[in-house]
Amino acid sequence: MNNKDVTIIFLLYKTPNKLINSIKNYRKYKVCIFDQSNDYKIKKKIQKILPYIKYYKISTINKGFAYGINHLVKQVKTKFFLCTQPDVKIKLNSINKLKSTFKIKKDCIISLPIVNNPKKKSNNIKETSLFYGGIFMSEKSKFLKINSFDDKFFFYWEDVDLSERIKKSRYKIYTNLNSICSHSYGKS
Repeated sequence: MNNKDVTIIFLLYKTPNKLINSIKNYRKYKVCIFDQSNDYKIKKKIQKILPYIKYYKISTINKGFAYGINHLVKQVKTKFFLCTQPDVKIKLNSINKLKSTFKIKKDCIISLPIVNNPKKKSNNIKETSLFYGGIFMSEKSKFLKINSFDDKFFFYWEDVDLSERIKKSRYKIYTNLNSICSHSYGKS
């Protein structure tokens, strides 16, 4: 699968320098970044690493996760987006597996990898009722139809709220058991 229909979105806030090198994996993707900590030094470093940055905004005001991700999704020009963080490591093959979920499951709105479990469990795709916002792939048009994240949530619970709204819709959340990533929780 190619990567032309996927944009990687990063929401940054006081991101440690040591995590910036981990984003090299996304060099071949279109990227949208929103830094809510007014960090121009990080911007220069990222611009050297990622050649296909389509959008980069710096703000002096931190309006929270839900607002930031919703803002980034509006900048996406591709069919899909992968919302991730610099402390999440995922291989290109696992990104492609996430995207393949949408082809297999037409009602998919969110496709998730297995986090911090290096053993492949199977080639199955499993429906789940909740997701966490650290890493997920979505189809932009469906994400907007469900009204994105609720901006009233600053940080935490916005993913639970969206999961509940998805349960009441015709869409589903799936975990692709063949897509694997690692996440260093609480270090970004």
